[in-house]
Amino acid sequence: MLTVNWVKGLVARRRGRLVSIAAGVAVAVALLASIGAFLSGSTAAMTDRAVARVSVDWQVQAQPRKDPTKLLAAVRRFPSVKDALPVGLADVTGFTAKPHGTTTSVSTGVVVGLPPTYRSSFPDQLTQFVGAQTGVLVAQQLAADLEVKLGDVIAIARAGLPPVKVRIQGIVDVPSEDTFFQTVGAPLGAPKVPTPSGVIFVPNAQWHTLFDPLAKTRPDLVRNQIHVRLIHTGLPTDPTAAYNLANGLGRNLEVKLLGSARVANNLAHALARARSDSLYARIVFLFLGLPGAVLAGLITATIAAAGADRRRREQALMRTRGATTPVLVKMAFAETIVVAVIGGVVGLLGALVIGRVEFGSFGFGATTLDTVLWSLAAFGLGVLIAAAAICLPAWRDARALTVSEARRVVGRARGPWWQRYWLDAIALAGAGLIFWRTGTNGYKLVLAVEGTPLVSVNYYAFLAPVLLWIG
Repeated sequence: MLTVNWVKGLVARRRGRLVSIAAGVAVAVALLASIGAFLSGSTAAMTDRAVARVSVDWQVQAQPRKDPTKLLAAVRRFPSVKDALPVGLADVTGFTAKPHGTTTSVSTGVVVGLPPTYRSSFPDQLTQFVGAQTGVLVAQQLAADLEVKLGDVIAIARAGLPPVKVRIQGIVDVPSEDTFFQTVGAPLGAPKVPTPSGVIFVPNAQWHTLFDPLAKTRPDLVRNQIHVRLIHTGLPTDPTAAYNLANGLGRNLEVKLLGSARVANNLAHALARARSDSLYARIVFLFLGLPGAVLAGLITATIAAAGADRRRREQALMRTRGATTPVLVKMAFAETIVVAVIGGVVGLLGALVIGRVEFGSFGFGATTLDTVLWSLAAFGLGVLIAAAAICLPAWRDARALTVSEARRVVGRARGPWWQRYWLDAIALAGAGLIFWRTGTNGYKLVLAVEGTPLVSVNYYAFLAPVLLWIG
């Protein structure tokens, strides 16, 4: 009952003290929870962008002398498969044309057989330049090398067989040719196979007419693939969890196919890169945001310390009326709980608003478990700050001070030690120096090496924001 009355008295007479300390707790909780909101929004965006960049999720290539028709049926029965279409690839020994009466040629290339619905199922695989969207389509690079245009005829040379002629009906580009013509089943770290110098796309039925005879004499030059699009609605928003799921699905398919095919898991490969970027984002924001939460805790402790003399006099008055040390600690604990609950709830609500407005996130983590953990961690930080600012000093004073000492007003003869040694100025100067050094060195967080974005982390640069927070 005494504790309840004490809390009521604080609310009635010491609202300013409660509100100021609760505000400091709320800022610390909001900062820490906002880290989770940022990570939730950023990692979900990374996952979405990684998935959106993948034109074909899986390329399933049949092993030699395996029936591609049975393989197609097995792939289509696999769970999570949204669409699966057969694609044929044949290596040829050259292309020849006579666009202006002069013969032009390209020594090697690939002829690809596409089903009629391929471009509607995988719209990002080909980019249309001119002409028809179906029929015989020539890659833009080959058309430039052969100096051909719509309506011209190209002769395709087949190993050990007479050449065949096709008439150009459209010119296209292959944005993801590195993926389209990759070596399926190549071991990790194997040298990258150069993309073919010439590519022609023909209808699937025509491709079989042209290259089924070649498959009988030179099966090493003909490959049957199945291009697969998966259902993405079940993918987790966290890149690591999404990668584990996508990678597991690909391996599961290979097991179910009993060695009749190999899977090029383009989706898992893209998510693996997003997973690395996600880890980098966590490190960066923790370095930049966590010191802010610590600073908010220190400010809260400073605010609470400003009323330390009044709190000691209140303790002395309670002692003269018979309050024991456990009773005084219990009252301080009750004040701590009130401040922690108010500050924690306000901080979490503020972080939700910040996450929704700034990061497009509805939680404090990429998964439900992350949201729960971040919420508990942020609220726990608020409780620790409130305890350090209220309960701990009250417990220390109740054990160490007598009534007369607690009622005595004692001023501090000199400033705090960090002020006497100019620690704040040194920290601020150090932060400015490191900012200047990293800037003059031309340091960038993202480097582009041969067109491939790579993350390069200079941990020395993190000292600047840390020193700035301290200063």
